[in-house]
Amino acid sequence: MKENQINMHWPKMEFPAGFEDAESYLRHLVEEGAKRRYGDIDSLVAARVDEELCRFKGFEPYFLVLHDLVEFCKGKNIFVSVLFRSATCSIVNYCLGITTVDPILNGLSFELFFLNTDKDSPYFRLMVNMDDLGLVIYHLEKKYGFGCVSKVYDGYKDYKTYYGDFIRVPSVDSSCIFFFDKPFQEAVGAISVEGGFFYPEEEIPKYSKEILDELGYMHIDFCLYYDSDDIIDDLSC
Repeated sequence: MKENQINMHWPKMEFPAGFEDAESYLRHLVEEGAKRRYGDIDSLVAARVDEELCRFKGFEPYFLVLHDLVEFCKGKNIFVSVLFRSATCSIVNYCLGITTVDPILNGLSFELFFLNTDKDSPYFRLMVNMDDLGLVIYHLEKKYGFGCVSKVYDGYKDYKTYYGDFIRVPSVDSSCIFFFDKPFQEAVGAISVEGGFFYPEEEIPKYSKEILDELGYMHIDFCLYYDSDDIIDDLSC
């Protein structure tokens, strides 16, 4: 299992020819994106890119997964949005196409990107339609391995209401997708909930988001909506 200096575990990744690791491939994608966004890259843009990539050192796989996920959604006309506006403060996000707001043009401070977490690490929360989540997960499974991607609900007491012996998912739900370098049954045991919108109480995941997060497994948080009326007009993507 690959492990960086902050004891995070990442899914297995394959890189195009000419790139040996996540760090070199991410820099390539960001620099290519900068050329598309800005044309000629001046010293201000180059310095901002270098500063952020240095700050994100060790988190490169996280950004590569996000970039791939967002590009997949765009290619399939699936609505996807970053919920926290502070993500627009990063030129790396802008060059990767994760956000659409130019932080240089708008004078946005990169440091604001870290205000949504108590850790010195990047944090994203994405919004997608509940009906599209299955397709997104299937893409991630094909990319990073079937059995190596698992949906885990984020604190079910906060997002589900008890109805007799069952738990009902409301119209706006929250869940997260965890990534493993081998099938999660081997890594931590059975943790995903399968089925429709109603789940017997005994099928609540054995391992919560908080426990898996403490163990250092990578995850992406999602806010799920069911119809277009739930979409906020001024989101960042």
